[in-house]
Amino acid sequence: MKGKSNEKPGIFYRKPENGEREYRKRGIFGGTRGIAMILSTMIWGTLLQGQTTSFTDTYTGQGSGASTCNTTFNITGQEPAASGTFPVFVYTVGTSESFNNNGAEAAAVSGMAARGFVAASIQYDSGQFGNCTQISGKARCIFNPASAASAISKLCSRAKADCNKGVLVGGFSQGAVIATLARNFDARVQAAWGMGDGVSYSVFNLNACVANGNRSLASDHLRVVNGQADQFLGPQIASVRNQSQTLTGFNCGSSATSCLQSNGCGWIV
Repeated sequence: MKGKSNEKPGIFYRKPENGEREYRKRGIFGGTRGIAMILSTMIWGTLLQGQTTSFTDTYTGQGSGASTCNTTFNITGQEPAASGTFPVFVYTVGTSESFNNNGAEAAAVSGMAARGFVAASIQYDSGQFGNCTQISGKARCIFNPASAASAISKLCSRAKADCNKGVLVGGFSQGAVIATLARNFDARVQAAWGMGDGVSYSVFNLNACVANGNRSLASDHLRVVNGQADQFLGPQIASVRNQSQTLTGFNCGSSATSCLQSNGCGWIV
């Protein structure tokens, strides 16, 4: 799903189609100030001096046409080479995008690993979109901490990962919906960044599961960046604005192109 953002290029900038140390030391992700620090780190956070190393793994996800976690999918990631344990970042690509051959995915994973996270891109059944039940099923298989076969369990079991220090999530389009739903399944998810993130895509109305108040992730822990001519959320800017408002609950007026809050949450078109 294609979109274009006026957001300044950061580690999550995506061209159309295709003190973090303090977190680790104190393990603090809570509170308004903590969320502001998280969102700032996700966008402009300080690069660590050390190198990163790559890793791969697999997990059991929801396959095409399935309603259970029944298919093996891949995980690819990077983590700091330095000693110690780190919070975790999870990225999910958009519909029909490759989980390991995508400019946004590569920038997100490498950028967050360089900022002191065990960072990974998660393959899932991205070949088709879906309704609330179908997409929630994909999110559950990725983020269910009670299943040793889930992606989050695989990541949190890594020697350098400490998910009790927090889990951050990000994604594009369908991947953004999955990220927005992640805290429904794992309370360690502290904040989400969604690009092309909305409540209605073509014939799929997702208000019941992702609109403000209908999911576990609070809107003051969510930042949304949407293209003003997104063909699925729009294509007119008024429609994109309305979807952003419904998703987050933040309304800055009928002509606003930005509704960012003091802690960095909110939306921008």
